[in-house]
Amino acid sequence: MEAIERRIEDAKAADEQCDDGMLPACLALYRKTSFPRQMPNGGTTFDPGYEMTETGVTLIGMALTTPTARLLQMRYTAEFNRMRAELQETARRPRDLVDLNDLASVQVALLTLVQDKQRLLNEVTETRGQLAIAAPEAASWDAYADADGLIALSDVGRILDVGARRLTDFLLTQRVLFRA
Repeated sequence: MEAIERRIEDAKAADEQCDDGMLPACLALYRKTSFPRQMPNGGTTFDPGYEMTETGVTLIGMALTTPTARLLQMRYTAEFNRMRAELQETARRPRDLVDLNDLASVQVALLTLVQDKQRLLNEVTETRGQLAIAAPEAASWDAYADADGLIALSDVGRILDVGARRLTDFLLTQRVLFRA
């Protein structure tokens, strides 16, 4: 934990020294917090930690030299290379050209375009319907977060009726949150 804190403080200091207009975004990468932990006797203790954005985790992970950090660096690099190769392959792939002199191929191409457009419109309509159902509740919690300045995991856990601990555990297993 001390090594992580040292790296975060070094990163914040470096961000402040080379402010290029991105300082607020850089400082928002890491936020000191504490995570509740249930004790065997039924009590609760709070472990110190940091909430980090994906970019924050990446920057810290690339700066550390532990075996676990090295594994993170290797996985990150492998995933980056995979995505780059996929994009390059997509760019190299020839596009389907339509022979404008062949009426049948033009009709097939137009029919395919119309079907794709209709499918996308149906997806948009369905998504808008789902969002409309959740909109009033989402708006009320947005107003709560705006009035309070933040919304804590304990609030979200209560809203979802799962509790803060189960929500935190879920977010940790899904690698949305990280503990040092």
